[in-house]
Amino acid sequence: MIKWDSKINTIIFLLLGIFLLFFPELSMNTASYLIASVLMIMGVNYLIKIYSNKDTLTNGDIIYIIISIASIAISISIFISPLWIINLINILLGIILILSSLINLKNILSFRKNRTKSWWFLLSLTILILIAGIIVVAKPELLANIIVQIAGATLIVNTISSFFLSRKINKYLLIEEKTSDK
Repeated sequence: MIKWDSKINTIIFLLLGIFLLFFPELSMNTASYLIASVLMIMGVNYLIKIYSNKDTLTNGDIIYIIISIASIAISISIFISPLWIINLINILLGIILILSSLINLKNILSFRKNRTKSWWFLLSLTILILIAGIIVVAKPELLANIIVQIAGATLIVNTISSFFLSRKINKYLLIEEKTSDK
């Protein structure tokens, strides 16, 4: 049976795909500014902790000072120009799509061996998702909005494909379970 955590993941990825598809610029800017804010808070927090105990600075504190300054500097650079972090986000999205499609490909090929009728359709979708993921990783700087929209649409298709694939797996397992009980 499809587990609840799988259903929740399906809903989350579907909503994320819809958000990426229809609001690409907002998605990229929001993610960039969130990352910048976390880095800024982390850097300032470390500096406050270190300098509030400045009477007892140790050699290990120098590492935290360097991390703090680097975090604040990266944060400021993201606030000034969020494009470079957007490219990194696009690469990460592409990697997620590639890994997910490779997992689906493994499952689909096992269905082909069992002569499941619709394996070729799922294989076609998975290959398209794999190609989209490779394009997103290879050229993250090109047309960032379009890439995010493609990633969003692909994530929606991948989520739907994974959902139906898991239903097929469950159906197959139930059939196998019933035949093994006889």
